[in-house]
Amino acid sequence: MPGTKAGILTNSLPTNICFLGQKYKKLLKQQLKLINEELDIEVDVQETMNIIFEKEQQLELGSLYQWSLFDVERNIIVIDKTRLFVKGKYFWVYSTGILKCLE
Repeated sequence: MPGTKAGILTNSLPTNICFLGQKYKKLLKQQLKLINEELDIEVDVQETMNIIFEKEQQLELGSLYQWSLFDVERNIIVIDKTRLFVKGKYFWVYSTGILKCLE
């Protein structure tokens, strides 16, 4: 992910998409439709995770990125972002879907 080394705080464990709210499932469905129209392969999302930064990142909603943590690499799509206030400090939370190739 471009420009994400500085300020990364944490990311959640991947969770099944069934735990994603309806609003975000709808956003994800729209984003995947656009991506599948542009790519030669068909992709889907079965798992999601949240990534938290100390500062806002230059991550576009609906865009694809390569996410790596230690030796694990995943292709992700940014579903939504929000600013979170915890104990007197702001954080940026990015909801992402982990892409899975269907071919």
